[in-house]
Amino acid sequence: MTYSLILAVLIMVERFFEINLAARNQKKIVAMGAIEFGRNHYFLFFVLHSGWLLGWLYETLLYGSLSDLWFVWLTVFLMAEVLRYSCIISLGRFWNTRIFIV
Repeated sequence: MTYSLILAVLIMVERFFEINLAARNQKKIVAMGAIEFGRNHYFLFFVLHSGWLLGWLYETLLYGSLSDLWFVWLTVFLMAEVLRYSCIISLGRFWNTRIFIV
């Protein structure tokens, strides 16, 4: 459970910084005339991410550990992180967690 909790806290800290980056980028692109789409269902983004993280921690509490294939899921997660950060870097000021059309 300890490793799961540490990783969960690290993911929450990471998401916090990403939300702040998205808010800064939002100000920049709105100033360029961007229009946001999908505002009404943006909360589902938080429901999905929070549910995934809470479900993962619940699994650890329920079974005393992660599944036997935890290393596979960790590998998939780390590969997804590489993709996430390549998107953040390549999109620069246009990266956001929301949908904007400039």
